[in-house]
Amino acid sequence: MDILKLLVPSIAFIILAQNAFSHLAAGQDKALNGYLIDFGYDPAEPIANEKAVFAANILNGAAKEAINSDSVFVRISSSKESVFAGNLNPENGSVAFTFAFPYGDSYEVALKFFKDGDILAQSAFGIDVKPKKVPIYLKIIFGVLALSALFFVFRKLNQKSRDGRIHINLRR
Repeated sequence: MDILKLLVPSIAFIILAQNAFSHLAAGQDKALNGYLIDFGYDPAEPIANEKAVFAANILNGAAKEAINSDSVFVRISSSKESVFAGNLNPENGSVAFTFAFPYGDSYEVALKFFKDGDILAQSAFGIDVKPKKVPIYLKIIFGVLALSALFFVFRKLNQKSRDGRIHINLRR
């Protein structure tokens, strides 16, 4: 019974996702040369090193019907470098994939839709990715360790000063 609770929503998502437009939590449509590129992603504010889901479709601009392209070239670039490039095979005119951005930055996702070796349409979409925040408990642990290390170093230096080698007086 528990398996059915997990399996039924998963199957429904797969079936519906193939026919749905790609807007997830965020996205954009771009009309180009009689085509409409529909691009979406989730979450709306991606965070570095956390998976984000992407979907893209190409539609007939007037009828808004999916066009079955042969492949989609995807390139994801930061302001510093290209972090992913590859060809994806669409199903029912749609591509969906997950990606974890390596660091916080402004990224560009470039898409080229191909049919019979020709480019149908191409466009690029901008996404701002936030850096991953360090949890507060890790900051506290780091602070305690840093203070302990400083205490240890100053204690050792004060011990050496009693031997006449080094003298550091931290008290006034």
